[in-house]
Amino acid sequence: MKRLILFLFVFSLISCVKHVKPTTETQEPVFIEKDTTTYKPVEIVKDTTPKITEIPPVVEPPKVEETKKVYWVQIDAFSNPANAEKEKSEISSIFKVPVFVKYEGGFYKVRVGEFNTREEAEAFLNKLKSSGFGGIIREEEKK
Repeated sequence: MKRLILFLFVFSLISCVKHVKPTTETQEPVFIEKDTTTYKPVEIVKDTTPKITEIPPVVEPPKVEETKKVYWVQIDAFSNPANAEKEKSEISSIFKVPVFVKYEGGFYKVRVGEFNTREEAEAFLNKLKSSGFGGIIREEEKK
């Protein structure tokens, strides 16, 4: 039975194959014509039109407020305004300079001067220290 199925299978394959007949027909050669088109060289023309450039508008820089650094010598800070006034009187009588009390951050700060340079403030601080007082130099921006 297996042989029969195998035989039928092989037979069906063989019958499906087409037979190729050899042809005796000859083909004629194909000729390609030579290109006889003439080409002219391309002429490159430069663009001679003037380019228009936009002139940006004139913008003035924003005005900057000039600030100046000033220096103060802060001698002390008190929570009680009476103590600050007492210190102010003592300093102004000894050094004969204007002394200010400024309330800032919950304290009354006793300050001297508005010095233009740090060196001036340091010179005054050295005078204070030689007389037994202390202090620090504070820097501020003044408009």
